[in-house]
Amino acid sequence: HTNGRTRGFSLPMIISTTVSTHSMVRRSCTIVLQLSVIGLLGACGAGTTTPDTDTNETAQAFSRPSVSAAELSNDGVNSISFAQAVAAGVVARPQPTDSGEPVTAAANPESTNPLASLPPTDTSDSAESSSNLPNGTAEKAPTTATSDSMPETGSAAPEQRNPDNTQPAGNSDNTEVTDNSESQTTDGVDNQSPATDNELSVSGENSGNTNPQSSAPTQFSSHTTQGFNGEVLANSIRVSWDADPDARGYNVYRQAEYVTTVFATEYIDEDVYDQDYYYEIQAFDYADKLYYIATGLTVSARTLGRTDPNAPKPNEDLLKDYELVFSDEFNGNSLDSSKWNTSYLWGTDLIINSEEQYYVDTLNDPDFGFNPFTFDGNNLTINSIKTPPALSSKALNQPYLSGVITSYDAFKFTYGYIETRAKVTYGRGYWPAFWLLNAYYVDDKPEIDIMEFIGDNQDVVYHTYHYYDSNGELRSTKSEPTPGIDYTSDFHTYAAEWRPGTIVFYVDGIEVHRVSDPKVSKQDMYVIANTALGGWWAGSPDENTPFPGKFTLDYIRVYQKTTPYDDFLLDDGASNLPLADDIPGQVSPNHRPTKEQWPEGYPDGL
Repeated sequence: HTNGRTRGFSLPMIISTTVSTHSMVRRSCTIVLQLSVIGLLGACGAGTTTPDTDTNETAQAFSRPSVSAAELSNDGVNSISFAQAVAAGVVARPQPTDSGEPVTAAANPESTNPLASLPPTDTSDSAESSSNLPNGTAEKAPTTATSDSMPETGSAAPEQRNPDNTQPAGNSDNTEVTDNSESQTTDGVDNQSPATDNELSVSGENSGNTNPQSSAPTQFSSHTTQGFNGEVLANSIRVSWDADPDARGYNVYRQAEYVTTVFATEYIDEDVYDQDYYYEIQAFDYADKLYYIATGLTVSARTLGRTDPNAPKPNEDLLKDYELVFSDEFNGNSLDSSKWNTSYLWGTDLIINSEEQYYVDTLNDPDFGFNPFTFDGNNLTINSIKTPPALSSKALNQPYLSGVITSYDAFKFTYGYIETRAKVTYGRGYWPAFWLLNAYYVDDKPEIDIMEFIGDNQDVVYHTYHYYDSNGELRSTKSEPTPGIDYTSDFHTYAAEWRPGTIVFYVDGIEVHRVSDPKVSKQDMYVIANTALGGWWAGSPDENTPFPGKFTLDYIRVYQKTTPYDDFLLDDGASNLPLADDIPGQVSPNHRPTKEQWPEGYPDGL
């Protein structure tokens, strides 16, 4: 083998050999073909295979699943060349191994996604809901891929979809760039309506349509990649994309999980239900370079007439014995100053985490010249813009203006359930967050990051818990990802149930991550929602970043139990959380200025 390719013969060349009608010639060619395939299997170290009894269908489009290279080669036995032969339908797919387990593609390395099998999102605009928890969203189901003629060499093993902040190479982001900073007036943003539930890019009516099947849309388009389209057929979903000139083939991702490899610019997803599906396409070239060429396609199937009986459902009893103790439905036309501050505890002049925004403190500086907070009667939107030149000096020469709200003066609490319903903007550099911060910077100085979103990674949100140990060193969970949904296309709920010794994170009412540790916060914390820009995690905005960025909040609600906790963690021993510096990959930064910047935040000297 050389670079995963088999030397000495070309399988397509053998297959294309003309076979005469003479029986001896037919038998000879058959023997050659059989020996060649056997030689290929032997050269690649493959095990035995079972012939495909339905060989007449190999020439028919969409007649069989296309099997991925990774699915066949990640067991260390099959080569990429053999994998491609199977993918093209020329060689039969391997049967289960001796252990009885079939060879399968590697799972998402970051996380399995509990949201991969959910009913459709509730896209109601109403901030008043008779239910405490909304419906979930997308769902995972087996898939069937298209097949095409086999190219000259094998398919590259797919890059696992790693929910980090790195923009995949070759990503064709065709988001329209609209820089509204120059048109901003000196007393606020333009009077655009905030993002609403109905902004999912579709050809037809609202994708969240729950009307009878005949009126539901069936045509959908990506809002970030031109030419990336989906169509709901009678019993399946067709996904198509523009050909990449350098691509040898394409890896299909659904709900952030690798599905299959195809050699056409179309994929038929057959085992689907009435729900939302999010697709991405990764190309590979002849040098086995992997790069994303299409993202941002959500297909809302509503006409198939079938639902997934195994889809997870929100826990309807989650808020049993809880009562609402703090809320803002954002139904007015201005920020409620009795509930919110518009700056951090350390003020507006300190910049943390190398961020690039200036937070406009509208309550203490109402004449600043820009108000990041707008209202539409149902929602609050935190707008982020490029800093107009006239405001640059007032903004400490920070290139962007944005907003933050905190409940520090109005509301602090220990233990409870906190939730927001929100929509975020796609674009590199945006870093919206919904989180809790300790009130007094003593003892463990904890922080609960309920939701953080990195703007150019539109199908992942993160959840993290931090605290400082007795030596003043930051300890942290990994920033746990919840992938598989385009969080920029619609509203979703983000929540945490904070109990003694335990934090449970929820997205759309479904538990996605859990932290159990003796050092889970025991002290008062307060609520924060903000949009940062730049910094070492989100990266700087670029020429494709759309402005204004919008972090739209439908509501923020906090509940507390009316009865004692009976299942809390009794162990008050040492924490199991590692030092943040020892965690592989990236961990969300702790939101606190340095001791030199803000000595008041270090009352115990640590």
